[in-house]
Amino acid sequence: TTGLLLRREGGAPQRVVTRCASVAAVAPLPDGGAWVATCAGLEHVAAAEDASTLVLPTAGSRATSVLVDPLDGALWVGATDGIRRVVAARTASGAWRATTTMTHPLDLAGPVISSLASDGAGGVLASTVGAGLRHVRRLPVGRVTAADGLPGRLAHHLAPDGRGGLWVGSCQG
Repeated sequence: TTGLLLRREGGAPQRVVTRCASVAAVAPLPDGGAWVATCAGLEHVAAAEDASTLVLPTAGSRATSVLVDPLDGALWVGATDGIRRVVAARTASGAWRATTTMTHPLDLAGPVISSLASDGAGGVLASTVGAGLRHVRRLPVGRVTAADGLPGRLAHHLAPDGRGGLWVGSCQG
């Protein structure tokens, strides 16, 4: 079943059809387009289009979050089976080609990555439901837990403050 996004630019809202009814996250792009994490995988919506293009299917998994790396434009995709670093580009024919440059399973039973934030140095911080906060650069993956000051195991949302700090939203504060 398909889903709908609403995009508003100045005038009336524009409906954008996605490949899956469940849209988990949207990463807007400077050109007015967006990357969209859905139950079908990673989708791209061009600025003037009213439908998305499935770029990276996540077979047996669903995409739960997406982040455009501010350093090089690569994509970090959180999914129910782990984290992927993906380079996506259009071919000469206009079709999308996605190359996964790193995959890291979170070694969790049924992980849910609810939010991603850049660490400003080419890595990503991933908030998880049930396993706290993970820091992924390259392998190994660092963990931030209650011992480090995280209020609990449910980290729902991440927001860098632009000064090197990070806001972490959770059920416990």
